[in-house]
Amino acid sequence: VCTPEPTSIADAYALIKTLVLERRVPAGGVGLVVNQVASESVASATHARIAAVCGRFLDYPLPMLGWVREDERMRTAVRRRRPLLVDWPRSRASKDIVRLAGQVRQRVSPAPARTPGRAMRAGRRHVAPIVRTGSTGAPALSIR
Repeated sequence: VCTPEPTSIADAYALIKTLVLERRVPAGGVGLVVNQVASESVASATHARIAAVCGRFLDYPLPMLGWVREDERMRTAVRRRRPLLVDWPRSRASKDIVRLAGQVRQRVSPAPARTPGRAMRAGRRHVAPIVRTGSTGAPALSIR
């Protein structure tokens, strides 16, 4: 995860470089999430910068997993110490996070191929936020 800031880009590349050179890339590979972006085009440009360097110097194709837009509600949620998806589930950043979670889940655990005659609902898995009360009484959010 990085932001479009130059220091964040440098840190992300340093981590990727270390993982690749030390042969510690996880089985599923390493992908990039660009956080706090004004638009998809800014996210794409940030990814392109890092991916070009990874390709040129590490011979590593860096996929883009997704991006999350800047959202003032995120800052408010952090200050309040409250989950964004609980307080503002329809905010821009919340929608981006839900989309990103679905993409990551699909990458990690793709849905099984459907076979003829199999019930349609048998292979379906839904990503739905579950709100539970934690030990402090504050809502805790999990995605399953």
